[in-house]
Amino acid sequence: MKDIAQEVGVTRAAVSLALKNHPSISEARRKQVHAAAERLGYRPNAMATALAHHRHQSRFQPVQAALALNCRCGLACRS
Repeated sequence: MKDIAQEVGVTRAAVSLALKNHPSISEARRKQVHAAAERLGYRPNAMATALAHHRHQSRFQPVQAALALNCRCGLACRS
């Protein structure tokens, strides 16, 4: 993304938004970013995307783990 940002003259955040077709990025700028991405052979990194997505969900994992533990012990299971 850094290379695309440098070529188009925008920030990496703007490139990310443009690649996601976010409405805050103008249509003209999106076309520039998509064209640069195509020229440079950009492909999204599936591992980075998965890690970023996982971070958003991780806030509730301790609660889920505690509930599962209670359920296994028979303390607070209400299924």
